[in-house]
Amino acid sequence: MGIISAYNWYTNFRPSNLRFAPGERPWPRNQQECTSNRAFISHDVSGSVNAGTGALIEISYDASHGSRGDVYNGVVVSELAGAKTLDNPVGYSDGHVEYNKKMNMKVRAWLSSGWGFIY
Repeated sequence: MGIISAYNWYTNFRPSNLRFAPGERPWPRNQQECTSNRAFISHDVSGSVNAGTGALIEISYDASHGSRGDVYNGVVVSELAGAKTLDNPVGYSDGHVEYNKKMNMKVRAWLSSGWGFIY
């Protein structure tokens, strides 16, 4: 049994096997690292990725705007175009929010186990 949330809280989540996409700033570990270009929180859109490159394989969970907390069990959603999401608000460490439309969402970070975070 576990806790399921519609949100991903990124602050201070920095396991040693976490990789970031080129140009994506690492998530802040403390208040001093909280700047306008570091993601802090977003709705949970996540799934399987290529562990080496971070390329999206399939979306497994979608709790962003336009979805209903969809868990795509047995249904392969290999591209964001197939997901129900409309946009995903991302809260940044300085307090501002940006709405990433579906066409601008991408894998921003992933674990070496092959689990990716999309916003």
